[in-house]
Amino acid sequence: MASLTLEQAQAATKEVMAILDVPENIEKLTKAKEEAAGDLMKLLTGLVPLVVGLLGERMVHYGFTADQPGVMGFVAAMNPHNADPEVAAGKARIMSLISGQ
Repeated sequence: MASLTLEQAQAATKEVMAILDVPENIEKLTKAKEEAAGDLMKLLTGLVPLVVGLLGERMVHYGFTADQPGVMGFVAAMNPHNADPEVAAGKARIMSLISGQ
């Protein structure tokens, strides 16, 4: 599995946040969350693929695959850098999106 230095985790967090903050992406994510309404199957078939689709290209840049395991591996690679508030916030945001919260 790929790993991230603190500097890579910080840079990746900024890139991911920039992607997630695009108004069109916010709209897509909000709609997918509303449609899922906490239904696990809808989360897995609608919201999670959307998040993976939005972030996958950036994951490849850091040595991860552009799929759900790649995004989850990316999140796991951020764990050693949880002391950095920016990295921790980015990781929390990705996990919140994947869980539909």
